Order: sequence, then C-alpha cells, then structure tokens
Amino acid sequence: MSIHIGSNSTGARKSATLHLLPCSIVSDGPAKVQQFFQPKENTDMLSTTFRGRELAGKTVQLPESHQGIILSEPSRPFTEDQDRSMKITDTFDSFTYWNLQTPPSDQDKVARALQWATLASVIHDNGTEENIQQ
Repeated sequence: MSIHIGSNSTGARKSATLHLLPCSIVSDGPAKVQQFFQPKENTDMLSTTFRGRELAGKTVQLPESHQGIILSEPSRPFTEDQDRSMKITDTFDSFTYWNLQTPPSDQDKVARALQWATLASVIHDNGTEENIQQ
C-alpha cells in the first residue's frame, strides 16, 4: 500500500486553528469552533469547558524546522491493501493542547514530544564546534 500526498488545487494556507482535546469525538471534519469553543486566557494558560468538563490548555509553537499539515482524503479505499490519496488542505505552525483540569506543564506528553525535535537535531548534527557549544 502506498500513500500519495498532493497539494490542494487552491493551495494550502497557514490559517488553521487547531485544538488537541483529551477526548474522542466521532466526527471528522470542520466545526464551528470560533462560535462554540471560546477559551478564556488566564495568567499562563487557557481555560474553558467542553461538554461540562473543565479544560486547561496551552498554545505551543512547532519548532522552526517543522511545519504541520492537515490532510483530507476525498475517498477512502475499500481495503487496507489499496493505495491511498490525500490532499494538503491547510498548514499550521502552532496548536493548542488541552488537559482535563490539570494545568499544562513541560512534563505533558505533547510538550515532551515537541522537545524531541530539538533533541533529534542535536543527536543527528554533524558535530561542528559551534553546534556543540550550544
């Protein structure tokens, strides 16, 4: 099976606002987020409720060397063995992740995963003296 990724005919744009919620939603598509999901900004985090549950969130930037993409799949294959074709519909360079009641921290799985990009670039660096001193 192969996955083919092409760009949208109108061109991907950097306009997507993403929220990573600590739940499963049985829907896959656009939502009226601006209208119904309105976080409040506190001193160092965001807060809101979703379906009666308190959420605490934080907006994080992707590392400069990375870019997030949003893919859509116009038609899914009938079997897992068939090739898949996807289109890039949007790009993003930041997103907001949410915890249930717990304030966001550097020990959250999302924050630690983003730290990996920096660590991986150091591990795979060519070892020049300038980069080692950083």
